[in-house]
Amino acid sequence: MKITINNKRVRFFTALIAITLLSSVILFSMREKTSFFCDESGWISSGYYYTELLLHGDFDRDKWLCPQCASWGSRLNPHLGQWLIGLPLITLSPRDEPIFFNLYNKKEGGFPPRQILLRARISPVVFGTLSCLVMFIIGYYVSGLWVGLIAVFFLLTHNFFLKLSTQAMTDIFYNFFLLCGCLASVLFLKLNQKFRLLSASLVCGVLAGLASSVKITGVIIGGLLFLCVVLYKKRISGLIKKDIITYITAFSFSAIVIIYLLNPFFWPSFKTIDVKSIVQESRSLYEEVAHIKFSKESFSARYPQMSNLARPLEFPYMFIQWNNFMNAQVGLGLTNWHGNRLVTIHKKLLSGFSTFFLKWIFFCIGITLCIVRMITSLRNREVLLWNIPLFYFAVNYFFILLLLKLNWNRYFLPSIMASALIIAGGVYESIIFIYHYLCQKISSPEL
Repeated sequence: MKITINNKRVRFFTALIAITLLSSVILFSMREKTSFFCDESGWISSGYYYTELLLHGDFDRDKWLCPQCASWGSRLNPHLGQWLIGLPLITLSPRDEPIFFNLYNKKEGGFPPRQILLRARISPVVFGTLSCLVMFIIGYYVSGLWVGLIAVFFLLTHNFFLKLSTQAMTDIFYNFFLLCGCLASVLFLKLNQKFRLLSASLVCGVLAGLASSVKITGVIIGGLLFLCVVLYKKRISGLIKKDIITYITAFSFSAIVIIYLLNPFFWPSFKTIDVKSIVQESRSLYEEVAHIKFSKESFSARYPQMSNLARPLEFPYMFIQWNNFMNAQVGLGLTNWHGNRLVTIHKKLLSGFSTFFLKWIFFCIGITLCIVRMITSLRNREVLLWNIPLFYFAVNYFFILLLLKLNWNRYFLPSIMASALIIAGGVYESIIFIYHYLCQKISSPEL
């Protein structure tokens, strides 16, 4: 029997193995060299704290508040990122090793012991490697092997990606799940059967929920990306209104379920629910509101049952708390834009942290080609997978352009990673153009 070998598949899996080995070697070697950042103490401390609660099945509301966790606690952060940092800290630690809990400050320090710091960096390194793999797969599907490889090259030569992939921070987890959502959107665009489209919608929602369980903005970025893809598919494939509603509902449902499932801070305590007390508190609350005597002060003490039932509202309220936190930082003069805000944003996106000085040229080439192809695709009603990286970059770019108040480097990482695919496309198309131009010159020399 003759055995046939699919060369295309062999090249794909060979590239996957090579990227895994290369990226893991680079990131694990940098784990010991990357400088300490003050926030690592906060993430390590909260990682220990919330992972211990999870592993012991302790869902006491007061414990999940953790006021001593400061801004790394439940009021501002969901818990998936903390668990991902905390799991190797607890499962790989010696039995006699004390738990580290100390927030960094300039006067007293608060550095974690070296062995704990390196152990806390294991998960970010693993997710940094996985991010390289997902980046390659997206590039491979939308354009081919070389675009995927070039995109990974830009990640592994980007100082900021390397830094956040080797520090005990949650940003790389967030970006990994967003990238996976981008890949799932590619599959959604390729599929045609309703059941498969519904399944892809659910997967996109789950990934947005996972991203939002690390940083709350994940559901916004993932939701906007999915909406762009659905509307584009409607234009190309003629989806009916009923199908659009179905897919958006499936996305929203799965995202919300994941967000609440993975965040015990949002759970009401079902054991303490008392129907009679709820009725009494409802009447009392109605009277307060009706007589304009309502006060937020000591609400939980006066209405324990209503407060318990209102715990799921902590998730949308978290957006308000983050906005208040950002405004407070702005009020303290910590914006750090060093001049014009728009100029600073674009400098960091196109030239900051990168070792490749011509990056901005290839980005302009890539984004121009993407826009021209999208217009042609819409005009001819032909599916173009390149639109997914374009949508992904646009959503992340306009999000920081319109809403970013603080010049904190880590907030640029989603847009930087999204731009890697655009730049890779610009480099690849430039090389192809030069190659064809030279071939034409050689084949038709001047007389």
